[in-house]
Amino acid sequence: MRYRLLKDTGDLKIKVYGRTYTEIFNNAVYAMSMSIIKFHNPKIEVEKNIELHTNNYESLLINLLNDVLFYFETQDTLFFNSKLNVDDFYGVTGKLLGMHIPEKVNYEYIIKAATYHDLEIMPDKNHAIIVFDI
Repeated sequence: MRYRLLKDTGDLKIKVYGRTYTEIFNNAVYAMSMSIIKFHNPKIEVEKNIELHTNNYESLLINLLNDVLFYFETQDTLFFNSKLNVDDFYGVTGKLLGMHIPEKVNYEYIIKAATYHDLEIMPDKNHAIIVFDI
């Protein structure tokens, strides 16, 4: 299991699993995207190189997820998978993998943004908690 939805009033709260920052970041991209649209066998149509740097892991994760949302909103592309590497200097590099959104699709959640509210990133406890504004 890569993630699970948690109960929350008014927002979408997700528990993402992973033993490293790299695992957590890759699973967070997947969890957020699958919460927007449930695809059963998505085909990779689009690849995008990404490189981000910040001064802490919390900002790095939030910036990454909000970048994925930006591409979704502006380019009708949902990056549901990734091949990311998170380094010890608060950087992430790699590829986002996704597809163009079909015209007729059923949305699970309309996510506005990833937030810092209740954010926890704890690879030593094998998880992260992320709250999304919906």
